[in-house]
Amino acid sequence: MKIKISFDKLIMYLVSISLLLSSSCMIWLTLPVASIPGVINLQYVLLALFCLIGCFIGGKMRVERKAIELLSVLVLYLLIFAFVHINTNAVKYLLKFIVTFAILFLYCYWLMQSGQFSDFIKAFVNVISVVALISVFFWLFGSVLGIIKGASNTYIWAGTHTTVNYYWVYFENAIQATELFGQRVIRNTGIYSEAPAYSGYLIPALSIVILSPKGMYPRKQVVLLLITMLTTFSTKGQIAMILLLVLQYMSKRSKDNLKFILKWVGATILLCAGVYIAYQLMIVKSATGSFAARTVDLAAQIRTWKNHILFGTGYGEMEEVYKYAYILSGRAESGSMGLTMLLSQGGLYLFAFYAIPLISSLVVSWRINRTMFTRVLIFGVMSVFNLFISSMQYSPVMVLILACGYAFSVNATHAVAYNRQNDRIDQGLADDLQREGK
Repeated sequence: MKIKISFDKLIMYLVSISLLLSSSCMIWLTLPVASIPGVINLQYVLLALFCLIGCFIGGKMRVERKAIELLSVLVLYLLIFAFVHINTNAVKYLLKFIVTFAILFLYCYWLMQSGQFSDFIKAFVNVISVVALISVFFWLFGSVLGIIKGASNTYIWAGTHTTVNYYWVYFENAIQATELFGQRVIRNTGIYSEAPAYSGYLIPALSIVILSPKGMYPRKQVVLLLITMLTTFSTKGQIAMILLLVLQYMSKRSKDNLKFILKWVGATILLCAGVYIAYQLMIVKSATGSFAARTVDLAAQIRTWKNHILFGTGYGEMEEVYKYAYILSGRAESGSMGLTMLLSQGGLYLFAFYAIPLISSLVVSWRINRTMFTRVLIFGVMSVFNLFISSMQYSPVMVLILACGYAFSVNATHAVAYNRQNDRIDQGLADDLQREGK
């Protein structure tokens, strides 16, 4: 039997894999790989390479003038921020943020123009699903039951620690263990250094499969992602899962009055149960260092932003945030809250760059149809929640979401305008024919 995989789809999967190889990926942090200088930057090299190959191979790439104009304005906007903050992080900002955004924008735009964007999203979800399946398997039979044995390795992440390495596809990190019903439980961290980082990638994948049209993803894939999220024992992941399910349930329409009433009663009960579970999780977490660290991070980042409201302190600049964190807790480190970190480092200027694609996508999707608007709204809410509670503000996945938002806005706006123009032409022809008939 021959299995045919098109080159375009192969590139989609390679791009998706590259997106997951973030700085918190254990592959980069585990020795001896971690000892290679600059190895962590390989993610950006691979991502740029695969996206450019996907865009330009075979001469398929065709970019409308409006898209070029928009990209030029956005790059100029980001460059102005770089000139405001010329510091040691300027080159990183240029390459890891501006160049990465520009390449991802072109790639997403090309996918939308060629009608392959849904294939790319499916590839992204499939890659995360494979990682999830592998992690649940090794978590259950390795970390929990101890049937499968892994190899002990040293990794570097906020100090030097020991991990149990399962064939470089799953890593058991003892320092991430939590207490549940008086028992010490190993958390499923997948290929990442911590459970919150893992759940940060599960959230967009789970949002996509739940919000997509019925039948696009098999039910077992949804169940797999839900189970994986549960095994992370991440407060962020559990709250996100509850929030997503409640929003999706409440968004369903019903013309039957009885069904409508029952839906809202059920949604209210589900929401109350979700709030209670979230509250209980927060109580458990309040006794841990993780909760205290996030509280300090939030306060330190907001204080820093108040001193630099418009432009922030600069991309990657942590000195002032660390200073406030030390004053508040005696701990000179901070960085777990992405949205407030974005404000403290980028101010309202860079915050606007993140807000615009969400707002424009909502406006454009409203003009298309209400179903599209609902999906964009819920995905936007989940992305903002993920950004707020995770330090993913500059990660390639978050930059991808921004690029998709801008590319969708310009594509959909052009399509809506084109359809309206055709409608006017058709109406004009109909009027001419009617006059000739007379």
